[in-house]
Amino acid sequence: MQQIAQRLSQGFFRDPVTMTHLDVVFANLYFAAADAAEPSSAPPAWQPLLDRRADAGVEPVQFALAGMNTHISHDLPIAIATACAQMSFAPTATVFRGDYDKVNQILDTAEQSARESFESGAVLAADQHLRAVINLIANWNLNQAREIAWNTALALWRPAIFLWPGSFCLPRSAAPWLRPASCCWWRCDADNLMRGLSDMA
Repeated sequence: MQQIAQRLSQGFFRDPVTMTHLDVVFANLYFAAADAAEPSSAPPAWQPLLDRRADAGVEPVQFALAGMNTHISHDLPIAIATACAQMSFAPTATVFRGDYDKVNQILDTAEQSARESFESGAVLAADQHLRAVINLIANWNLNQAREIAWNTALALWRPAIFLWPGSFCLPRSAAPWLRPASCCWWRCDADNLMRGLSDMA
């Protein structure tokens, strides 16, 4: 988003390098899904949207909302865990969480503008179907979706107990892609964690 890119160079974030990296990882997950040759080759969370993106019976705003929801609920947790693994710190780091929350301030303004662009009284009066869509939009909260994404990222991260940069100690209860079946504890470097996250994406 252009507003976030502008703030990255304005001293708005305490750690702009990390936020830039998260932004790139997050965006790349979207582009990978959007550029999939076939819907079936995209992550399952994206497939219903891609299957119907040429459906004339679906309003553009419905596609926009569905895309935002999928990008945040599916891609953002993976982006958070991936960026943290690549930069060798836990997502619970105070500065990282603080900067993550600052994004909400930027998105609040953008979200309001987007809502207003679809709430023309004349258009709504003439199109009851669109009115129903707007009601759906009104009940979807961007900040709440990002908070859920944050909690999902922590759930992805918790199986990996951070020991030192680039190394994790994992219990047998960890996700299968994070551990071999033959031992109770093992060391997993960031590359192994990354491969697991890539499989999920």
